[in-house]
Amino acid sequence: MHPDSVTSYCKRFSEKYGLKHINPHAFRHTAASLLYFAGMDTISISSHLGHAKASTTQNIYAHVIAKSESRIAECMGSIILSHSSNTKTG
Repeated sequence: MHPDSVTSYCKRFSEKYGLKHINPHAFRHTAASLLYFAGMDTISISSHLGHAKASTTQNIYAHVIAKSESRIAECMGSIILSHSSNTKTG
């Protein structure tokens, strides 16, 4: 498949449905972001994206990593607090 095929398809699709321009490369960033928020590690994501070095992935997605780690910390806090309140009542 020629790379322009995807670009052309996205252009026709967005025009047909009155959407803003859809950049096919954005799907790549969306996939990486979703993988980070699902808890996947940088090395696996880097390999999936085809980056030669995991540091490239870390540099590009530093803001996503920070948000996903913050979400993980909030989740852990909820688990601990929930467990703590359950042991006090039982």
